[in-house]
Amino acid sequence: MIQSHRPLLYLIVLASCFLTANAQTYRGTIRGTVYDPNRAVITGAEVQITNTETNETRTAQSGGDGEYSISSLRPGSYEIKVQARGFQTLQHPVTLSVNQEFRFDADLQVGGQMGDGVLVTLPKDLKKDSSSLGTVIENDQIKGLPLDGRNFYELSLLVPGAVPAAPGSAGSVRGDFAFSVNGAREDANNSLLDGVYNVDPKLNTFGVRPSVDAIREFEMLTSTYDASFGRNPGAQVNVVLNSGSNDLHGSAFEFLRNAALDARNFFAPSNEPKPKYIRNQFGGSIGGAIKKDRTFFFADYEGTRAREGITRVTNVPTAQERAGNFSNGERRRPHLRDGRGPRSEVESTAETRRRRIGGQTVSPAGHHRLAATARAQYRADERHSRTPVRHRSPASDQAPVSNRRANSSLPVAFAKAIRSLRVSG
Repeated sequence: MIQSHRPLLYLIVLASCFLTANAQTYRGTIRGTVYDPNRAVITGAEVQITNTETNETRTAQSGGDGEYSISSLRPGSYEIKVQARGFQTLQHPVTLSVNQEFRFDADLQVGGQMGDGVLVTLPKDLKKDSSSLGTVIENDQIKGLPLDGRNFYELSLLVPGAVPAAPGSAGSVRGDFAFSVNGAREDANNSLLDGVYNVDPKLNTFGVRPSVDAIREFEMLTSTYDASFGRNPGAQVNVVLNSGSNDLHGSAFEFLRNAALDARNFFAPSNEPKPKYIRNQFGGSIGGAIKKDRTFFFADYEGTRAREGITRVTNVPTAQERAGNFSNGERRRPHLRDGRGPRSEVESTAETRRRRIGGQTVSPAGHHRLAATARAQYRADERHSRTPVRHRSPASDQAPVSNRRANSSLPVAFAKAIRSLRVSG
């Protein structure tokens, strides 16, 4: 019984995987209505959409209300061809962005079936097919705008409502780029790469960061997106990679930063060579057709090589302190060039670390004598406080015996020690 239902179970599992994979998609949709010159709908019109890069063709027919819809289209350049019996053929190029619902209403003119094509200019109407609010960062912006370290995620700050992570927050100290959208946390954003979940489960940021030359474009949704993007409450970053086409295309790049072209580190010692810093970021991409109009390929590579010398200013123990002798109290001081530091790298603590205690200037050697005197005074007061003291109560003739603690404490002992100790500067 179980074996007879096993094929059906396999089909259900495959169908659920397919629905999950297409829940958060980067593909777009082209839909619209076909009209005649009197603005009456045309039923049965044939709509053909062709990808100009791969010659992939999709077709559909307008229904009884004149509507047509073609979905699951990769972002790219397309040509729409609409034809109906008794009307001229209409051809028009369109550009489909990532996750875009593009509306194209075709107005056909009366004429022969194979008449001349009519190009129309589409007005910039409001978006009618989706309530989501977002911005598409196009390929020209990705490749043309300067980026620190070629991290294209920094372009997300061009989107309204996006701000850098707060200084000191968890996202800002992880060594990578983080941002917040509309007051949400920086780890509440969701990242997709060609429709695949691309989030680091440990840091809750993007998992894979592709090269700039490998990205076609990306969209960042910030508000009122549909339920397919309901995994995180923040922004939805939908990245689309380049793909192969019938034409062979590629790129190569090399970015060099060398310390020979940089200014000298202010804190670097003047009598030592300039710290070494060489950073190379290089790579390339290539795409084309394995079989024309059928099979395509695209590959990219990016590498980073950095050699860096770090300058630090810190205190180190002296030779006597390394040998275990701390009696002199000598201390290593940071030495800065150009006369901005102390005249000597080693200065005696006995000369520099003097304090004002009780109105007197006490040297480090006096600190030890002061502490010893205070401890002796404190012990004497403790012994005195344990001595039984007899006193007569004014209300009676009884003479009880009690152990009375002297009004003595360690601060009082220090005060007495200071009065009895005279330490010159």
